[in-house]
Parts: sequence; C-alpha cells; structure tokens
Amino acid sequence: MASFYNNAINGPNLPIKATPVAADYVLINDSASTPAGKPSRTLVSSLIAATGVAFNSFVTDFGSSPTYDGYFTITDAGVTSGSFIVITQSGVAASGQDADENELINFHITVTPGTGNFSVYLQAEDGYVAGKYTFYYAY
Repeated sequence: MASFYNNAINGPNLPIKATPVAADYVLINDSASTPAGKPSRTLVSSLIAATGVAFNSFVTDFGSSPTYDGYFTITDAGVTSGSFIVITQSGVAASGQDADENELINFHITVTPGTGNFSVYLQAEDGYVAGKYTFYYAY
C-alpha cells in the first residue's frame, strides 16, 4: 500500500517538462474529495478540454531595494476589461534569483483586467522582496 504524506510538494526540485502532452498527469487539490482538498491526479488532456486555457508568463522586477509590494502593468493584446485572469507564481527562478527564493517568498496577488493589459498588485506575505520573479497567467 502506498503511503500518503500530508505535506507540500517540493516543486522547485522536481524536473520541469517543457511540453506536457495530453497523456501526462498533473496533481490537483480535489475540492470534491472527502476530506476536501485531498491531493489527486488528473490528465492534462482533461484540463485542456475543460478549459481551453493557454498559459503565458511575465517577469516582475522589484528592484534592488527590499520592498513589501509592487504594482505592475502587463501588456497582452488578448486581454479585455471582462477577462477573468488567473495568476500563479512560477517555481522557476527568474534570472538573477536563486531557486529557493520561490520556496521562501509567497505573494498575495490582485489583478485588474484592462483593454490590452492588466494591472497586478503583488504583496509579499512574509517580509521583503527584491529582484525578479516569474509568474504564469491564463485568461
């Protein structure tokens, strides 16, 4: 019988697959499970078929002086003021950052869509940030 450990997945140390295919599995936080939130797996093909979402990325630069937060405007011609935008922090370190920066810094993310762009407010949960961070987004 397989063991289940109730702890976070060490994402930054997992290999990165550049081009997932439909037969690949991804982990999800299953809201329909008992108890709710039990980790489960699903096929990439079911996510693509269900959502039709393509992910893009952007890099933010908080500068060299430590700060708690930052406002950024991301240009994307496909975004409209009615777009529903989902953003997540990348596990891949941006240029000039150590990989463990993504383990140690989490962000509260607020996004406001516009026409051809969106505004992002990023607030560090546990202190100061500096330098570059990569994020993925979809709409």
